[in-house]
Amino acid sequence: MKMGVSVIPFRTSFALWFLILVGILEAIEVLALSGDIQRSRESSNIKTYRIVKKQESGQKRQRRVDPQGSWLTFVRHSSSARGENRRKKYDRRRNSAILRIPGPRGPPGERGPPGPTGAVVTKEYLMKEFKELVRDEAARRAQALFALKCPKCKKTNTSLGEPLIDIDDISIIPKVTAAFHCRLRHNVIVSSKTFLELKRFNLPFGGGAFHRGNVFNPKEGRFTAPRDGIYQFNVNLHLVQRKRKRLKKRDNTRILICIESLCQKHTSLKFVTGLESNSRVFTISLSGILQLKKDQYTSVYVDNSSIMPVSIQSGSDFSGILLGT
Repeated sequence: MKMGVSVIPFRTSFALWFLILVGILEAIEVLALSGDIQRSRESSNIKTYRIVKKQESGQKRQRRVDPQGSWLTFVRHSSSARGENRRKKYDRRRNSAILRIPGPRGPPGERGPPGPTGAVVTKEYLMKEFKELVRDEAARRAQALFALKCPKCKKTNTSLGEPLIDIDDISIIPKVTAAFHCRLRHNVIVSSKTFLELKRFNLPFGGGAFHRGNVFNPKEGRFTAPRDGIYQFNVNLHLVQRKRKRLKKRDNTRILICIESLCQKHTSLKFVTGLESNSRVFTISLSGILQLKKDQYTSVYVDNSSIMPVSIQSGSDFSGILLGT
């Protein structure tokens, strides 16, 4: 018997290999399909996770506190709580006031020890302090003026040393607010047995004359007091006798400074002189102090009671000043 190898036909082997290849491809396709499904599932899970995260973040955003609303809520609740606290406090005070009954007044306590003595401030002490202030201010201004006039001397000499004039030697001079000094403009003839008010004054030219406060009316010859106070007046009249006659004992001339032209009612300054003189020209001087109220006026009057006329020369002066209140 002859041994041999079984031979498979070519067609049968081709079909077998074809089936194996088809099975492999199907297996590959199944694996690929399962991978796609797995990836799709993973992607869907990721999308789902993202959606959930977005929803959670949206919920968190919705849950975030609004600052304005929180503040308004706080203010509203705090005001209401404050009002309730006030009402409770008011009710407690009211109830305590109702329940509290005032008792009798107790006896007075013992008197406490005396306090320390106060500072003694005298006029001399205040004047001393004032002088020291004036001295310091004068030194400061002098230093500033010295530095301004001599800038190079500032480095070498910074102090002025002792003042040349002591402040104690300087008197405090008040400012004059109301004063005048005027002269008669023309000659004035005062007839016999005549009482005449002098007018028509003028302010002399040149130095020495003054008029402060606009208190004197030169046309009317009247000084008006700007305020209540003490005033001093001076009159110098130059008289000339026109004719010489035999005079009587009662012949005289009076010079008066009257208030409101009422020489008999108010106090007035008066000077009486006779006309018996060796010279035809002589001067009458009158000065004194009067107390005037505001808007009262004074003027000069000449009373010629002699039997002959008298001429008052131009240049006769009238002056006044406010001394104080």
